[in-house]
Amino acid sequence: MRAQGKIEATVSERVSRFEQDYMGLGPTGGQFAMAKYGPKSKKEVGKAMHEFKEGKLKSGKSGKKVRNPKQAIAIGLSKARKKGGKVPARKN
Repeated sequence: MRAQGKIEATVSERVSRFEQDYMGLGPTGGQFAMAKYGPKSKKEVGKAMHEFKEGKLKSGKSGKKVRNPKQAIAIGLSKARKKGGKVPARKN
């Protein structure tokens, strides 16, 4: 009897996984998230990181050389926002 219970459970799991895939649901049952960043923003961040690695990226107001990669990413996202790229709102 226990063997049949296990078989039935696996069949129902397979059906639910198929339904999840068919309906576009994620493994936790929620829908897949849309992309947070658009191609324009990825391009701007890539440019900023390239400048950062070459040592040419300067911060906005003070004009000092950027030394932190996270700061370089933030600068790239800021430029993408100004150009109208798909970027989430700033965290304050």
